[in-house]
Amino acid sequence: MAASKADLILHPIRMRILVALSGQACTVKQLAEALPDVPQTSLYRQVNALADAGLITVVEERPVRGVIEKVYSTDAQKSVVTIEELATWSKDDHMRAFTALVTSLIADFSHYLDSTDDPLSKPVGYHKRPVYLNEDDLIAFGQLLATFSEQGPKGRQRFLLSTILMPATDAADDVTKGDDDE
Repeated sequence: MAASKADLILHPIRMRILVALSGQACTVKQLAEALPDVPQTSLYRQVNALADAGLITVVEERPVRGVIEKVYSTDAQKSVVTIEELATWSKDDHMRAFTALVTSLIADFSHYLDSTDDPLSKPVGYHKRPVYLNEDDLIAFGQLLATFSEQGPKGRQRFLLSTILMPATDAADDVTKGDDDE
């Protein structure tokens, strides 16, 4: 049985490969440099799994010392789980996805801290803030994020933006429910 798109994306190494390819094209050698803790055999196996599933594509082939080196890229449309796909997930699927995301965030932050003696030397922040959105606001917010992620690397420093957006279910949410009716 073929793996589902969610199963492919939620694998920890494949998730890191998709993030590394986001907005740029890379060879497996470049991916290995970006993911030095991933064994090369695992990296090739996971790149092949993503390519076989169509989540990444070969955008260039070039001869290098008698072999063909492939350059891979990802299509943001294919490599994310759509709202329609999310609607078919069970609670367990959502928890597995959220756990994979949080695990990935911890690994990314650990790599960041290991890469510098002064964590304040580069912009970093982590916050939990309430925002108030209607459905149109939520769509506009997603479009704004997509605009920035599609700009590409020329003249820009790469940052990882991690957002976790979910409806609030606490008492503070109950206080504001009737405000629009006044």
